[in-house]
Amino acid sequence: MLKALLLLLIGGPLYYIQDPLGKGIEPLLKNRDIKIIKQVDQHTWLVEGELEKLNTGIYRIARYFKPKGKVKHPSIKTLDIEWDPFIDSVLSTISIDSLKAFIQRLQNFKTRYAYTDSCRAAEEWLKIKLSHYVDSSKLWGFNHNDTWMQNVIGYKTGQQQQFVMITSHLDAITYEDPYNFAPGADDNASGTAVVLEAARILKDIETDLSIRFVPFTAEELGLIGSEHYADHIYTNSEPLVATLNFDMVAYQTPDGHDFEIYGDSTGLAFNIMKQVAELYTPTNNIFIPEYTWGSDHAPFALYGYDWTFVIESNYHLNPNYHKPTDLLSTLNDTLLLNAAKIGIGTLLYITLCPYPPENFAAYNVGTGDSLMVKWNKHPWESVTYYTLYMGISPNYYTDTLNTADTLIFIGNLLEDSTYYMRVRANTPSHKGMLSKEISITLHSKPVSPSLITISPSRNAIQIAWRKNTELDLIGYNIYRKSELNSNFIKINDDVLTDTVYIDSPLVDPYWFSYYVTALDSAMNESEPSCTLSARPVTLSNGVGIVDEFRAGNGNPFSPSESMQKAFLDTVFSWIEHDIYNIDSTNITLSQLGIHPIILVWADDYTENLANDYIDEIKKYLSCGGRVIFSGWKPSQNFLRSSYNTNINDTILGLPVDSIYLSTTLDFQGATPYGTYPSLPLDEDKLPPNFNGTLLNIEGYKTNEDNIFYLFDSSTDDPFWESIPCGLVNHDSTIFYFGFPLYYIETDSVKSLLSYIIENTVNRKEKNYLTPGKQKVDFVVKGKKLFYNIDNPQPRLNLKIELYNVLGQRVLQKSSQRPKGIIKLEKYKCGIYFAIIKLNNTTHRKKIILID
Repeated sequence: MLKALLLLLIGGPLYYIQDPLGKGIEPLLKNRDIKIIKQVDQHTWLVEGELEKLNTGIYRIARYFKPKGKVKHPSIKTLDIEWDPFIDSVLSTISIDSLKAFIQRLQNFKTRYAYTDSCRAAEEWLKIKLSHYVDSSKLWGFNHNDTWMQNVIGYKTGQQQQFVMITSHLDAITYEDPYNFAPGADDNASGTAVVLEAARILKDIETDLSIRFVPFTAEELGLIGSEHYADHIYTNSEPLVATLNFDMVAYQTPDGHDFEIYGDSTGLAFNIMKQVAELYTPTNNIFIPEYTWGSDHAPFALYGYDWTFVIESNYHLNPNYHKPTDLLSTLNDTLLLNAAKIGIGTLLYITLCPYPPENFAAYNVGTGDSLMVKWNKHPWESVTYYTLYMGISPNYYTDTLNTADTLIFIGNLLEDSTYYMRVRANTPSHKGMLSKEISITLHSKPVSPSLITISPSRNAIQIAWRKNTELDLIGYNIYRKSELNSNFIKINDDVLTDTVYIDSPLVDPYWFSYYVTALDSAMNESEPSCTLSARPVTLSNGVGIVDEFRAGNGNPFSPSESMQKAFLDTVFSWIEHDIYNIDSTNITLSQLGIHPIILVWADDYTENLANDYIDEIKKYLSCGGRVIFSGWKPSQNFLRSSYNTNINDTILGLPVDSIYLSTTLDFQGATPYGTYPSLPLDEDKLPPNFNGTLLNIEGYKTNEDNIFYLFDSSTDDPFWESIPCGLVNHDSTIFYFGFPLYYIETDSVKSLLSYIIENTVNRKEKNYLTPGKQKVDFVVKGKKLFYNIDNPQPRLNLKIELYNVLGQRVLQKSSQRPKGIIKLEKYKCGIYFAIIKLNNTTHRKKIILID
């Protein structure tokens, strides 16, 4: 049985191999022309080579399938089904003798290997057998490797065109002599017997949804039959509701469990099947709400259709797996019977009982004693009415209402009480499945809004919250305070009707806190929401350092955190800098955004921690910031890339084709490619046996002119000598070093960082980092601002701005005079912020206006 995906590419087919025991795949690949491409996860490898006829033993292999698109199935995370006497009576008619007879007949074909005439005969027999139970059946053929193969499809017509499939695979394989003997009783005559028994049991039962009974062929060759049919279903927009797939369901393994049941946790089928198994069988199952390659459900799952997959627990413990000994005599009657109950019971619930209406919700009218309830009209034409259940305790309902409407108002309720509700859709013959329980508390004033996010951007902060559901809601108010004051102030003039607010302009690097209230038509204001805080992106304050230090013991090649901090304080002694330790600080754009340039100092060679903050770095770059990356194996850390391979950097967008890693002691420094300073190693920081060199240094292959440092090889290695080891992107916003700067001579690093900042940040916006040479004094007396400029230059370009505590600019003046007075009588008393921009420098001061 095949258990993964296969991809055909130029150069040979690619397969996934999954090892259920976690012991590695080397035994499978020994002495074979198969190449490991990469390890996907702990149990899965991607390999290149021909595996279709290889004896894979217990390993799970399968061909990759790339869907042409994706559909969206109803997302029903929670629903309840109830024990149903009619369904119970139907399940009691399932016959173990019938199931075993189906398996024996399939086993009698001797082999059902997909390339054999015997498999064609089995396909023909299944078509005829299904025709006894369904409205019509047919062989659905396709060509594979010059062999005509056929899925079998039985059609049962319901009241709706929408249909459910119950599926299996009819083919079998052994690795000793598959052309002559592949009985496949468990794998997978057992699953096919469940499909046939479902058709037999439902023969005279009218269903709302249509059903297709589908044994696929060529599953053992790589899910070939199901891939073709999934393409057909999607391409022709056929209304498939769900696929219930059964594969190996009759061998009782000794692990203490019965079945592994896989499915989509948001899907209808998995939720129903889980409850059917618990209500109608005594089985001990493992429910796994996640995708698996597994079997013929996989192509449909990849297309987005709802699905489940049932297989005996730890199938690899079946000693007869893919062997001639896989015979009916080895199977367990009770397990087989329960598999049929689970499959047929799930099929009955899905096709007879309407699933819950979608978008079931309750709303406060705003009077304190009334509410509105609504849901979507059910898509089944056979649904004639709905039942609403309501009470004041969870899962206990004292009131029931039957209605054909999908929107109702309910009055005469108790204010400040919580009401619990469920709804179901019904047909004349069957009650539907109960929805998840919802609740609502009635109030005469709005509930507090729920803040979702606060997001800094360039000179602005965006706040977003969830929309309140009160029917009499008219909008929201938003309140703010900065770190300079202790009181919140409402900052919107008009009531906000949106749930997103952008506070702008915010020119100073202060923390701002916000909360939101809701307002109804009677002008009742809710209690405040929670408070969220952020700093705008100002790109105004020195250098920010993301500290991913490795705390060593202080010996050579193992610097302590204090030693690295001292190094940074030295190389940045000429400029203001802030260090953000990722162990104690949540690295966010609010921290980074006040700095025009960031140094990411990833000198922990034991851990890759960039996943914790790389997305914030990307946001920072999008706001106009600049980043210097330095550390051990930076591409493994920042780009999540492996070595000696081509890469597709979708994280930082560096123009890199390939990344290599020097794993020998050979790097003795970096040679500048252009006007940057040389970067020799500081041998005092290295162990004596390193001979003044380092290992684990990255080199890059690039076809663009973005190189600014080259690898200096101590041995003049022909590959490594002068390979790029430092990159800068085209707009000089990213400086990327393939080595840790700590081990470079201190003065060289200081010169390098000074050169980068002076030629990028300072050149772009001089006022960010360089102090002004002219002294500017300004004071406030009463409501007059006096300014004076010492040592004025011949030509002055002076701008004076005044901002209130809301961040609103209330005054802007220009002047060429070195001193003057600005009258502020028309402004209210309070706190303001004066900003004087003089040529290329900026001066800020908090002022207080008083009468």
